[in-house]
Amino acid sequence: MSWSIFIALLLILGLVLFLIEVLIIPGFGIAGIGAIIFLTLGILLAWVKLTLAWAIGVTLLSAVSLVAMIVLARMSGLMSRFVLSQRVGGYRTGAASRGRRLLSASAKRQEEEDNQMVEDGKIAVKSAAISEGQIGQAISDLRPAGIAKFGDRRLHVLTDGTYIKKGTRVKIIRIEGSRIVVEEEQ
Repeated sequence: MSWSIFIALLLILGLVLFLIEVLIIPGFGIAGIGAIIFLTLGILLAWVKLTLAWAIGVTLLSAVSLVAMIVLARMSGLMSRFVLSQRVGGYRTGAASRGRRLLSASAKRQEEEDNQMVEDGKIAVKSAAISEGQIGQAISDLRPAGIAKFGDRRLHVLTDGTYIKKGTRVKIIRIEGSRIVVEEEQ
């Protein structure tokens, strides 16, 4: 087998692993590491074993391919979540089950963030208005950001840099744009 065929196979394998990492497997894992190794090895071998013109061509083609795949991944962000949720939905044990819970929790958090609106210095959440002085409870550790519950609404809140434990009663001290700043209730 000639070097040019071997280099082409390394690059194709690296690009396929990169696509798998971006479109199917979330996070940075074995496919991503494999993609980096195969692409780097292919480009380095091209510079060592091929002519200068071919090495430049291989490098440019690899770079353009990676940029195109990154753009594709950005455009299909919702599609990658759909593919993952379809795969996770088919299994009910082990990590897949945890993944499904993470996906549903992530979707719920995003929906809550989308439902927060600012009106005249108050945060309006659907029909409930949140204002300064209102008392709630931290449902996650606030270090300094976290989630607190006011009535039946879960909201993202911040402290002035202090740590507040989960379960502590908190009071809204100010609203800055879409930021809700709280302190421990005295």
